[in-house]
Amino acid sequence: MAVCKPIFIKGKFWGYATALYKEKRLFKPTFNKLDKLGYNYRLSKTFITGGGYQPLSSNLLAKSKSEITFRLGGCSWKMEAARKDAGQMPQEVKSGIFSGIFTVVINTILTALLLNYLEQGRRLAKAVDTDYLTSVMSRQAFDRDVSKYLEKHKGEPSVGALIDSDDFKYINDLYGHDAGYVALKTFAKVLEDNFGELGKVCRNGGDEFAVTGLMTGRSFLPTGN
Repeated sequence: MAVCKPIFIKGKFWGYATALYKEKRLFKPTFNKLDKLGYNYRLSKTFITGGGYQPLSSNLLAKSKSEITFRLGGCSWKMEAARKDAGQMPQEVKSGIFSGIFTVVINTILTALLLNYLEQGRRLAKAVDTDYLTSVMSRQAFDRDVSKYLEKHKGEPSVGALIDSDDFKYINDLYGHDAGYVALKTFAKVLEDNFGELGKVCRNGGDEFAVTGLMTGRSFLPTGN
């Protein structure tokens, strides 16, 4: 089962955050609890391609009078259950117990599913907004947020700069790309130390960076080596 969430950057559709869940793994805790409580069960669902309910997992041989249906992932689901000692307990009592337990279990599953879905979206949004190598802002996030930042501090003295590392190619040629990565990370750290609390720092790509920040009477001189 797949759950998709659309992602928009600067008001334009960018793509989907997709969370995939294995159906048997998703409902396994429910099956275990029903078994411990003395119930046989049958979980069935419909498919987008059509057709009636098809069993996914079952240890229930006879037809059950206790069932509940719900919608999830664009399909209809049906859970049926019957006590293993069916016939020894009144139907009303059996149905009441099953309905109560099943409602709690389903609510727990749906809550966990929603929290997982929101966390997946948060991680994807963070990955889009952060440069994978230096951990400063990505260009997309900088372009989106810099106007809001300057508008918030409208009328206050500020500074902005586009920075290109001269002869960076020689570092890669002489010492290898690993050394180049270290150089970029170190340079990004210097920029964050000087601008991070006052403004925003991003990596445009390659060895190019962009910064903006407020002028507070301090000098924006590198503090690193």
